[in-house]
Order: sequence, then C-alpha cells, then structure tokens
Amino acid sequence: FRVEHPGRPHLLIVDTPDDKRRYMCITDGTCYDLDTGILTGGIYPLSGRMRQVENLFWPRWNDCSVVFTSWGENESAAVGGFRVYELGDLPASQGNSAAQGRTFGIQYEDPCGCGFSVGAHNETEWLHRHIEYMKLTGQNLLIYPMVWYHGPLFPCFSQPSTCFSAYAADDRTQYARSTVHPGDFIAGFLESLGRENMAFIGSMTLLRLGNLLRNMNVDLESIRAGAETYNNMRADNRVQYTCGDWTTEYNALIREEMTRYRNEHGSLSGFDFAYGEKHGGISAGPMFNPLHPQVQKQVIEFIAEAARRYAGYPAFKGIYINMWHATMLWFGSLESGYDDYTAALFERETGIQLGAQGPERFAARYQILTGQNREQWITWRCERVLDFMRKIRDAVKSADSRLVFGLTFWNETSCGVKGGIKAQNQWGARPSDFELYREAGADLALLGREEGIEIAVENNHQRDRSSHGMNFEGVEADKSHMFHDHDFLDEKRAYALLYSRAPNAFVFNCWVEHWGKRTSVPVSADDPNLRDGDLPLITGVPAEFIARENSEYAADGFWFDSQLNITAAFPKAEYYMQYFAYSLARYDALRITSGGLYLDTAHAGATQAFAREFTCIPPVSFEPVGANDPVAVRQQVYDGKQYFYAVNAAVFPVEVTITFNTKTVRICRVSDNETIEVHRALRLALPPCGLAVFTAPAGAAVAGFQTKVPDDVLSTLRRQAQKQIEVLESAAKAGG
Repeated sequence: FRVEHPGRPHLLIVDTPDDKRRYMCITDGTCYDLDTGILTGGIYPLSGRMRQVENLFWPRWNDCSVVFTSWGENESAAVGGFRVYELGDLPASQGNSAAQGRTFGIQYEDPCGCGFSVGAHNETEWLHRHIEYMKLTGQNLLIYPMVWYHGPLFPCFSQPSTCFSAYAADDRTQYARSTVHPGDFIAGFLESLGRENMAFIGSMTLLRLGNLLRNMNVDLESIRAGAETYNNMRADNRVQYTCGDWTTEYNALIREEMTRYRNEHGSLSGFDFAYGEKHGGISAGPMFNPLHPQVQKQVIEFIAEAARRYAGYPAFKGIYINMWHATMLWFGSLESGYDDYTAALFERETGIQLGAQGPERFAARYQILTGQNREQWITWRCERVLDFMRKIRDAVKSADSRLVFGLTFWNETSCGVKGGIKAQNQWGARPSDFELYREAGADLALLGREEGIEIAVENNHQRDRSSHGMNFEGVEADKSHMFHDHDFLDEKRAYALLYSRAPNAFVFNCWVEHWGKRTSVPVSADDPNLRDGDLPLITGVPAEFIARENSEYAADGFWFDSQLNITAAFPKAEYYMQYFAYSLARYDALRITSGGLYLDTAHAGATQAFAREFTCIPPVSFEPVGANDPVAVRQQVYDGKQYFYAVNAAVFPVEVTITFNTKTVRICRVSDNETIEVHRALRLALPPCGLAVFTAPAGAAVAGFQTKVPDDVLSTLRRQAQKQIEVLESAAKAGG
C-alpha cells in the first residue's frame, strides 16, 4: 500500500479470529517499524469471535507493506481484513510527570534499533517518536542501555566504548554500523526528556568491560599451577574464558575484521574475538569473579564515572543493572566461584577449611561446598555480593544522593540456562526464582530490604511460546509453562518483592527470531545509500565500519531481498495488562516498565488507561487493607491527604464495595479530579485489570472492602477446577 506522508503517525487495524491456537507475526517485511505479534489459544481462553488489533506506526517510505506470517509450529496466521489510516498529531494523555507520582514507562534491552524502528533514521528522531508515544499513553520514564554486551555506549575514560546499531535505507537495504568512539547521544536524550518532565534511567548489561578483558588470565594450566586469575573458576575445573552465549561478536572493536574473516572462511571458527576472547565450548556463566578486588575496583570506578557524567541532568534518575546469567556482579549459578581467591576468603571468614589441593582442587571445592556446607556457602556468597552492591550504590549516590540504584533480575536468561527448559522446570518441580537467584549469589530478601537498592523481577507473557519454550501439545504441554506459571505462582519471589523497600516490575516483551542464512558484506565506497546523511552516522558521529546486512531465506514468493523475521507477541489486551495489574496488586510496585527490542505500540489504549491512574499514586509504599485476591485495596497518608487505590488483578470485571471509618466522606477520583460524597460505602465497578485511585481528607481511612465476582465467571472457574481435580485423581489412581 502507499502512504502520502512518511513520518506521520499512522494506524494499522487488523481483524483476526480468536478461534483457535495461533501465533501470528506482523511486520513490514524489512525492519521493526510495524512489528507486533498476536497469540491466541493455549493458556488464553478463546472467545470464538473476531478481534481487532490496533498498531500505531510511523511509515518510513511511501511504498509500504504489511506481512502476516505464521510464527509458531502448526499455528497458522489468519486475517479477516486490515485498514491503514493516517492520523493527525497524537493527543497528550493526562498522566502525571515523573516528578509527581509513580513512574511508568518503557524499558529496552537492545540498543540497536534507533535507525531501524518507529520509522526513525537517527537517535534524535527515534527519541522524538518515543516522547510522542509516551505523551499519548501517559508514560513518564525511559530505561535505555548505557552499557550493552561489551561495555559503554557513551564516551568513557575508565573503559573502552563500543557501539553498534542497525539501519534501514530507503531502498529497504539493511545495514549495520559500529564505532568505538561514540557521540554522547545520552546527553541529548536527557535534555529532550527533561523538557517534557520525563525521567531517564540508564541500564547496564555488565557482561564484559574492555580493561578486564584485556588483562584477564585464562591460561588454565597456569591457574592450575597457582597463578592468579580474576576470571571465574568452574565446578568442572575450567576457567570461564567467555560468557558462553551469543554475545561474543557484538563488539565494535572487531566488527570489520570479523566480517571479512567470516566471508573468507565461511564461519567464525578459529576467529579470535575482542581481546582474544574465544567463542563457545563452555557453558554460559559470568566471566569475572564478583568478589575479586580488581573486578570490584573496575566496576565501581566505571559506574561512578557514568553517574557523575549525567548527574547534572534533571531527567537522569539513576542506574539499573540487568542481572543475567553472565552478569559480572554475581556468580550466575552454583557452577561458578571455586577459584583460589574466593576459597581463601571463605575459609578466613567462616573458619571452614576446605583442604582441596592440586590441579583438580576447583571441582573438589564444588563437591565440598555444595554438599555438607551448601547453605552456609550460599548464604556467605549472598552476603558478599550484597556488600559489592552496597559499594556500587554508594558510588552512584556519591554523584548525587537523589539518584537510584536498582537491579532487574531476568528469568528467561537465567532460569533457562539452569539445566535447559523442560517439564522438570515448571512451577512446583524446579526451585523458585528466589532460590535460583540465591544460588547465583543474590538474595532478593536481603537486597530488597537494603536502603538505596531497588529490585525488579522480569515477567513475560510469551516466552513459553517461543524458541526458548518447547511448544509441545498433548501430554507434553506441561513443558511450555515454565515462565508464565512462575510469574503468578512463585510465592517466594513475590514475598521478597512485597517486603522490599522499593519493589518494581518489568514486563519483558520477549521476541522470537527466525533467521535465514545471515550475510554481512563491508559497504562499498560507491554504495548510493551512503549519500543518505543518516546512514554514515552512529550516535551523531561518523561510523568507523558499515556493512550491508541480510538474511537469505528459502524462496517463498516474497519480493524483498532484505527480510527481517523477528517479533514479540501479545495476547488479548486484558491478558497483556494482567502483568501490570498483578504487580501492583501483589506487591505494590512503585515503578512498572515494559519493553525489550522495539516500542510496543499495539496496546496504546490499555496502557493509557492504566498509566492515567498509576501515575497518580504517590511514590511511597502503601498499607494493605484486608485480603487481596483478586482485588487489592491499599492506602497511605501522603501530602496531608488520605490516598487509597483499588486494583483488579483478574481478567474479568468485578464489583468492589469499600467501607470507611466514618459514615460520610468526600472522596476525589485523582485522575479526573472529580469529587463525590460517599455515605457509608463506595461501590466501584472495576474492569479487567482495572485500577482506580482516590483521595480523602486526612483522618478518613478505608476500614474494609468486599469483592463480588460475576456469577458466570464463578461457574466457569468451578467447572475448570473440578476438571483439573478429576485429572489429578485419575493420575493418582494410575500411579502417576
């Protein structure tokens, strides 16, 4: 289809049947501009009706396309029709600024899409579109990477910088650009967000730092003979010489050499990556020992530099660390941490003598420490990691006491690494996330109660239906519930957040990639797209290396050479919003973010409705009123007023009757400033995942509440429960 005004906001409306299990990808066929995905069936009840999906986008070209693709195995795409409309200027919602209430916003894991999404050609245009969308939906926070897989994305003195991004040219050709001398685009972000009274938190995926890589000792024979290393020693007597995952090649330092090597040899086998790091051949885990003084020194100096650099911007609110399987701030699992330095420190502080000697001493220590000393070993590591986090917190706050330091604990990059994804990893069969994090060196309860440290745990609603899940049907279906079940049933994780000082929630829009044969060719000097003023630039400075990227697929009749097959996927709006409502209902989340690879613009209406209320809640913990299933009511005196909110964590509507400690009270619905006088009780209809926030005069408090669930919903739930009981009883009789 053709649009007249590229760069203007447009709306794609798709009619699709909610009639059976489906997983459909929607893209423009080239980049992220139009990406979204649709899930039906499985754990999501079917309505048997057509549903409408709306997706906001900014077209990059006059000649546009929309591509509907079957994404999951035996999950066919189905479209009843679609329509595209050009919109006028997007209206601003009435959501509060980040300075007034709780923060609600967008969080990125991947920083590569500034020339590849929301129709943007550069970082400035990309941010402008995000601000436009945030104003529409009432969001007030952007969490974006300052550090990715190999180090800082900004100009840095203490560590080498490395920056990488993608670009979609006007002829749909895809490019990758890189530099080790990036411009300070983060400063530009902060200036623009500050003008809109929005907040920015820099995230860091601390897998590697250049100076640690440059000086590491991974000579296994020398380490076995007693040489020092700050790399982790593993339970299998090996040194962690790489993160053991897909991230090795994303370093701008070796992009050109790597591209030419791959084209010459057909693969990267035998290629030395940045600073001599090898790829593969070892299980995933943190390269560097979080307790070693040299690791701590470099991490603290680096984070302190980042905090000082941006502390003067009002929009800059602090730093969050992504806690992955390979993050260097913890051990990742019980498989790491058996080096000489850590063993000696443990012996000195606990008085327990390990006695392991010789070149196989690392595996011997593992057997001793995870056997009779297991709990003491886990507890000691958690306490030492907490000490490290305190030092980082102090480094951040030394730049400005108002800055926050937080940790986002991921499960799909950590729990999936722990033994793979299988039936034994579903809820009730594998340890809780809380226990797995403790084994890795992070005790959520200790960290959450620590002054000045915020914690969040990733939730995700589609990872079970992806390449990381098993997608089995029938008797194997239990293998595909590892993530969803833990999001709602993992009580240890939930309690740790509930009793933390600053509980936060991160809803990860995890994506699924179907890559063909990837090709990468250094751009030629006569490439006509180089005349495009944006392609040669990355973060506002000239790119040091540009390659034409492509993924070749089997012939399918499609007409673009450059196809990018990648998408997140979302259920119906109420199930999408359930994660937001549950986080508030279950543990009073002070900050909620969502995102991943690209901007989710397919839930603008639902996001706007929730944000309009959530950002009215003061940014302090509230006290619970009674039970909270499926509705939670909490209250708190703030700024001379009695605030209270009611949130429905269920995907069906409910009626709530809230009673007060006085017969008559004047209350105000904060989001619309509407005041009413209530006699004895407030009767409130909450839609699925609905939220309402009120104020009352100081001294007027909520005394209690009752919830009424619709009769048809209760009948359905009882039938489903009885069916499951019969299945369990049948399995028990059969010896299952």
